[in-house]
Amino acid sequence: RRRRPSLVAARATALSTGSQDDEEEEAEAEKKKNETKTSSTLSSLDADIFSLLLPALAAVFLEPAMQVADTAIVGGRLGVASLAALGLSNVVYFFSTAVFSFLLVVTTPAVAAAEARGDRRASSEATSRALWAALGIGVLLAAALWVGAPSLLNALAPSPEAGAKVAAKLSSVAAAAVPHLRLRALGAPATLALLAANGAFRG
Repeated sequence: RRRRPSLVAARATALSTGSQDDEEEEAEAEKKKNETKTSSTLSSLDADIFSLLLPALAAVFLEPAMQVADTAIVGGRLGVASLAALGLSNVVYFFSTAVFSFLLVVTTPAVAAAEARGDRRASSEATSRALWAALGIGVLLAAALWVGAPSLLNALAPSPEAGAKVAAKLSSVAAAAVPHLRLRALGAPATLALLAANGAFRG
């Protein structure tokens, strides 16, 4: 009679131990399942990030690559004076278009918010508005650069205190830079449209 309680207690202990082992195994299996799910989610997110990263890097390095190509061609074929004119023209054009980089900054969150809501129509409308605004501003900027190219380039000339020879040389460089700046100005609408499109792509 005294053995029965001990046998019952032993069986109860064995059952509780077995249930604890089962619970631990289930918890371990659930943990592994969650880890596998997390790793697969991270791998898919990494793939999405890299699919966005490479085109964004290409867009960032496109303008410097074009300037390097211009420098190599002009410097190798036309000489130092033409290379100086090219550099002066590029500086004016770069700062003239960089002022409108807000097109990229404004377009990205607008498109991202629409995509997060699953509203493709709103996303398309935000992209369309940004592109039309970029094209309109680009046309006005191109006209302003075409008309104001001599004044903008001459404004970068040194003061008379720098010396007559230096002033004369830089005036000739500024005069040589006018045609290049005017030709680059024709691409201002495309440059600003590229900023808006890049912002839409990032969003």
